[in-house]
Amino acid sequence: MTRELHSSHLARMADPGRLGCPFVAFVNRPGLGGHALLVLKAEAAQVWVVDPLSGAPDTLPRGELVAEWDPVIVWVERPEG
Repeated sequence: MTRELHSSHLARMADPGRLGCPFVAFVNRPGLGGHALLVLKAEAAQVWVVDPLSGAPDTLPRGELVAEWDPVIVWVERPEG
């Protein structure tokens, strides 16, 4: 599997019209190793995240997230009904 494939998966999953909610992305950060980020929103050039280490919203270049992405995501949905 290539990073381009992973990037296309992220594009589909991060599209609010497709997933419809924020999600947790697992990443391997330089100097930190395995870590998780809350992804609030993703666009073509940047991604809005909350890093639990700082607790503050931030933006990252999309390519940086794709390069560090594990590619595992977790999201929670309420059951219908």
